[in-house]
This record gives sequence, structure tokens and C-alpha cells, in this order.
Amino acid sequence: MINHIISALKATTSVTNICPADNIFPLFRLQGSSLPAVVVQLVNSAPQDTHDGQADTFEHDVEITSIGENPQQVWRLATNIRLKLQGFAEPAGNLEGMRFINQATDVFETTDVFSVTQRYAVMEIQ
Repeated sequence: MINHIISALKATTSVTNICPADNIFPLFRLQGSSLPAVVVQLVNSAPQDTHDGQADTFEHDVEITSIGENPQQVWRLATNIRLKLQGFAEPAGNLEGMRFINQATDVFETTDVFSVTQRYAVMEIQ
């Protein structure tokens, strides 16, 4: 499921103008890769229960972390990601829609690396 989100980000010029498409990763950033980078990971999945059968709708929690050495650039990257994904649906696929939940920032002082982590609720029809 996160591969669809990654594909959408890699196809978004406002994102790839800041972060090369090769620096958008699933699960974790590859050691030695350059900055800025984006990491997309699935952190929770929950079926939407039904009374009369197996669930065919799932709500996933997805975290997307923008990482870089320039805080303004990281904020711009995170904003462009949110503008792309807020309400994002995949017409030919099974992603019903995405909803922005919240975001948090961090700075790794020993390396002067900044990050913005955003959380999204993703509805998927199976």
C-alpha cells in the first residue's frame, strides 16, 4: 500500500524539485544516502469491523518523515507532501482516501539534521 504513496510522491514535481525521487524510501533511509530524503512507513493497520462478514475496509496509519539539513527546505518539502496527499485517492487502485492527522518536528543536534514527521489516516478497500 505504501508503494502507491511513494509512487505518487515520486510523480509530484513540487516534491522532487526539493528531494530527488531516488531519495524517497519505504521504511527507512538507506545508509549513506544524500539529503534531503523522505521516508514512508506503515505504522498501524486496523480492519473496519462488520457484523455479518469479513472486513473489506482497512484504516492504516502512515508516517511520512521529511529529512534534511536546511529547516526551511524541510518545511517546504513537508508542506508540498501534505498538499499532494491530503485527500489523495487512487482512482484505479484501492486507496479510498488519505487524511492528514498531525505532524511533529525534531532536530538531531549532533548532525544538524532536521525532520518533520507527518501522520496520515489512509482508507483502503480490499
